[in-house]
Amino acid sequence: MDFQTNLKSSRLSLSRNHVTDAYFVNHGSMTTPPEFKSALTLPLTAFSAAFAKAFEGYFMPVPDDPQALAARVRTEQVDLATSFVVYAREEVAGVCLIARRGEVSRVAGMGITVPWRAKGMSTAIMERLLADARARGDSRVLLEVIEQNAPAVRLYEKHGFVKTGRLVGYEADSLSGIPADLQEISISDVVAKIAHAGDAHLPWQLQAATLAGAVRPTRAFRSGRAIGLVVVQPEIIVLRALIVPSETRRQGEHASCKLWRTNFQIGGSWFQPSSLKSSQTDSCSEMGSDTVDCISGRWFARWCNCPQER
Repeated sequence: MDFQTNLKSSRLSLSRNHVTDAYFVNHGSMTTPPEFKSALTLPLTAFSAAFAKAFEGYFMPVPDDPQALAARVRTEQVDLATSFVVYAREEVAGVCLIARRGEVSRVAGMGITVPWRAKGMSTAIMERLLADARARGDSRVLLEVIEQNAPAVRLYEKHGFVKTGRLVGYEADSLSGIPADLQEISISDVVAKIAHAGDAHLPWQLQAATLAGAVRPTRAFRSGRAIGLVVVQPEIIVLRALIVPSETRRQGEHASCKLWRTNFQIGGSWFQPSSLKSSQTDSCSEMGSDTVDCISGRWFARWCNCPQER
C-alpha cells in the first residue's frame, strides 16, 4: 500500500525538541528517552548492519549489504543527513531512512530492533520524522507498507496517513520461449522516455529521477516499441522498468514478455519488484497464472494524504 500525509493538515504539530523531550519508551519498569542521531554519524558499513538488524524477522528480510544500501542512497535520493539511527539504553533500537525530492519526503525504510518492538519506539520515530519534515518545510511525506503488516498500517493511519494506491510485483521460476529480438540502448534513453511519456504519479521507485541513477549491472533494451531496464544476475533477471507507448498499451501484444524471454538466461527465474501500480499490471497478468505468480505476501500499499494523487 502507498500512503502519504499532508504535513500542513497533519494532526501532529510537535517540534523536534518536543518529540525528543516529551516521549519516553517503556522498557520493563523503566522509561528511557530515545536518542536520535544522524545516519552520518556511522560509517556506511555500520549503518548497513544496523539497518539489517532493525528488519530482522520482517516480512522481507533486509540483508546487511553496504553496496546495495549505497545503490539505494544513490538512486532513491536518500538523504543520510536527515536519516537517523535511534538509540535506547546505549543500544541501537531502530533506524529510519529518509529520501527527499523538492518538498516531498519518503520514508524509504523504518525498522525497530527485536528487543524494542511493541514498546512505543515506532511512534517515537514517526513523530520525530514528521517533526523533522515539518521543520524542513516539506509539504508531504510518502511511504509504502506491506498491507499484511497490520501494526504498521495502524501506526500510519494514527499519524494522518491515508492510502492512495496499491503496488504489486511478480515472479516466476522460469520462462520458456523464443528469445526476443533485443536492441541494447542507453539507460538515459529509457529515463528520457519515462520522464516524457510515463504515467502520472508513478511510484518513487519508477520515477525518472530514481532510474537516472541506475548503473551496471542494470542494462537498457528495446524490443519493438517497448523499452525497459533489466538487471541480469547469475540466477535471476530483474525487470526494473518497462514502458510501452500509450497507444499500444492494454492491447494484448505481450510486449513485456519479449523482455522477460531474453537471450541472457532462457529458463532462468525472473522478478518484478513490488513497485508497479495495480492498474499497470495488465501485461504481466496476460502471461498466465501458470507462468507468473503474484509475489506471495508482498502486496504493498502506497500511503499519502494528498487527494489529488489518489
